[in-house]
Amino acid sequence: MSRQLRAVLRLWRRQQRAAWLEAGKPLPEPLFASVTGTALDEANVRKALNRILDAAGLHRRGPHQMRHTFASLLLADGAPVTYVSRQLGHKDAAITLRVYAQWLPDNSKEKLSRLSGVVTLTFSSWNQIAGWVRRLDGLRGAA
Repeated sequence: MSRQLRAVLRLWRRQQRAAWLEAGKPLPEPLFASVTGTALDEANVRKALNRILDAAGLHRRGPHQMRHTFASLLLADGAPVTYVSRQLGHKDAAITLRVYAQWLPDNSKEKLSRLSGVVTLTFSSWNQIAGWVRRLDGLRGAA
């Protein structure tokens, strides 16, 4: 969890504590509680999310789809699979790879270009070394 998110959630919790205290009720255990202090109902969350998406002129999507979007955007941006896996709460990165492998950036051309550079540099170095060896052999033969 980022420091920013942690700070926002702590602020949210403090605000909620103050609001519930003002209402004369104890702070509910769920971080995001209903007006009665219980855990949020999935159907109500979906309805509220749809109202927000409609107002913003965006396509409707459920919380699980938002999770997929989050993971896909992170991976497409080059975030390490292990990081995304931890963010999603997966048991291991293999699960994340199985579901999201198609969103990993394809850097094969870039990697091939780098490899070509290494091969060229290595070949050039070998040519230099071979030249030095020939010169050494020439010096030994002259001596």
